[in-house]
Amino acid sequence: MPLPMQLSLRFRIIKCTAEPTFIGSAAHGMFFTLLKRGDPFLADRLHHNTAFPAFSLDITDLQHCFAMLTNQSNTHIELRVGIEDDLEAPQIYEALLYNIGLSCVLGGGCVSLKLETVTILQTLTPDALESQAKAWANCDVFTVTFRTPTVFRHENRYHCLPQSDLLFGGLSRKILFLLPKDYAEHAPELYTGVLPDQFQLSTTPLPVQHIRNLASGVTGRCIYRVLLEKDTPARLSLGRMLVLMPFCGVGAKTATGLGAVEVARGVNI
Repeated sequence: MPLPMQLSLRFRIIKCTAEPTFIGSAAHGMFFTLLKRGDPFLADRLHHNTAFPAFSLDITDLQHCFAMLTNQSNTHIELRVGIEDDLEAPQIYEALLYNIGLSCVLGGGCVSLKLETVTILQTLTPDALESQAKAWANCDVFTVTFRTPTVFRHENRYHCLPQSDLLFGGLSRKILFLLPKDYAEHAPELYTGVLPDQFQLSTTPLPVQHIRNLASGVTGRCIYRVLLEKDTPARLSLGRMLVLMPFCGVGAKTATGLGAVEVARGVNI
């Protein structure tokens, strides 16, 4: 069974003349430039074929770096790539390895970079997914940290508040093949039985050009309390989604750096 994988791309900044205006859009473009160098056919499939496994970018390090950095070099930054279905992950990994030691640009030439390492951070086996999902299914309180600006698309509108139906509904569509076959039957129970309880959230502009004027994103932490009965199908689905969430991201436009999250058991605020 194909399962997600997460990669780390570590760059050295050679030159920085300005902060990219839209870091998420710039990171998306740079990622495809790297793929195209190593495997142009793979890059074309990933970009144009909707049946191809989706991916997510975590641009947290880029955002933190460029908030403080201009006209400096020899600074290292990381871009994390989550591949939701690792059937093609070895090809993506090999294509990225081709670029080690080569230079690239970010943000239309605002930043010159050199790719130094490509590392597999983590991957899941079927047994690991099952055991971790069972552990998460028994959790009554968990905290989601929204590392990058996050926005949810529902009925052709964007929403930034991380309500349970938006958080889990969108994620379920991305990983439906990894959820129980009867997921649709107990999804409403999950949405009403997992509730935001406490939060420290801020709204922030979206680092993606074509939707920046349509909505704001949310960053920060939110505690969710689980009111579902123990040992139910809804609990099992929740457990699997909490395991997969850091790989896949949540909400809209994860391939442009939105919706990168961390999940922790208990209260983490």
